[in-house]
Amino acid sequence: MRRTPLAVALATGTLAIAGCAPLPTAPQELPATFIPEVEAPSPWPEMPVGEDGFTVVERVAVRVSAVTCDSYQTGSAWVLDENTVVTNRHVVEDAVEIELTSYDGRHYTGTSSVLDATADLALVTIDGTFPEAATIAQDPAEQGEQLYVVGYPEGDILTTTPATFQGQAPETLGEGQDDIDVLWAEIKQGNSGSPLADVNGEVVGVIYAGNDGGGASSVTHESLMDFLTDESTHEPNEAACSW
Repeated sequence: MRRTPLAVALATGTLAIAGCAPLPTAPQELPATFIPEVEAPSPWPEMPVGEDGFTVVERVAVRVSAVTCDSYQTGSAWVLDENTVVTNRHVVEDAVEIELTSYDGRHYTGTSSVLDATADLALVTIDGTFPEAATIAQDPAEQGEQLYVVGYPEGDILTTTPATFQGQAPETLGEGQDDIDVLWAEIKQGNSGSPLADVNGEVVGVIYAGNDGGGASSVTHESLMDFLTDESTHEPNEAACSW
């Protein structure tokens, strides 16, 4: 089955970038919060939850809305530090507007962003201060390890989905040069940029693609660390629209 990037394209049609065109129409108004309407939102028995009933990774996962010159799409992201989030390159590439929303209704605007030249990753700087941040694992996942995908499938409520690590494979979908992690996980469009976390709640990768057969792909721990530690891989995210 064909793998597809998991950002959700919400534009009703494709507009020619080279021509004069209006700003894409956003989807219908979204709810003020994205809190799941269940008593126990996380199927994550190993990870402690806070007073609100959510794990740290669930609290630092954010929904991303990005407007480009000719489209409007959503994905997921996670908080790296108080004013920076990590997502996929294909979620925010060429964006002229980036908006982010936490599960409990906090709203942020992206003020700048950079893209990874070698993997499907991006960093977005936000206009405020996020109260918590994710922890990145020291080591990558191992074959057969139980993991969790935390994000906003279909741009909807926060969802935590179990995943099983299968191993690594060459990248064949996008333009990235690095290998990818292969998973079994029932994920959907909109999960692009979701943190892939271990049972301790530490991030081991970043979801970026999947298929309808339960297969999924994530950016590897190694690629993530290379991007975060080597600024030579960073490219400015620039767009020029002829509206």
